[in-house]
Amino acid sequence: MTAHRIRGAAAAIVFVATLGAWQAAQAQPVSQLEQAARNGNVAAATYLGSLYENGQGVPRDDAMAAHWFAFAARRGDPVAQNNLAMMYQTGQGVPQDTRRAIELYRQAAAQGNETARQNLAALEAYLRSQPRPPQNP
Repeated sequence: MTAHRIRGAAAAIVFVATLGAWQAAQAQPVSQLEQAARNGNVAAATYLGSLYENGQGVPRDDAMAAHWFAFAARRGDPVAQNNLAMMYQTGQGVPQDTRRAIELYRQAAAQGNETARQNLAALEAYLRSQPRPPQNP
């Protein structure tokens, strides 16, 4: 084996070891967040929802994102309420449900979440602009 091949093999071993350590480091905080969320930490649950929604440190999983946002939303977190509302509005990870989206936007807006207030206003304006089905006489 030549010196070049030995250096290349050594570099590959170092790379694999570094990659393994990086992956372990990435997995550790997520498992700690999940434990904290299961123990009732609402901020951890909301953050987990964002991680799963964006595929950061975990595989992208809209259903898991909705799960963690719902967990935090039920406990009154306005960011989670807004994020879950957007998922219901678009049908991302949950069945599309405009009424549920409006309800969640209202809950978040009532707590001062400006993004939720803007999202609610935009959704209501959109709904007003849509033709209504004819009424039965």
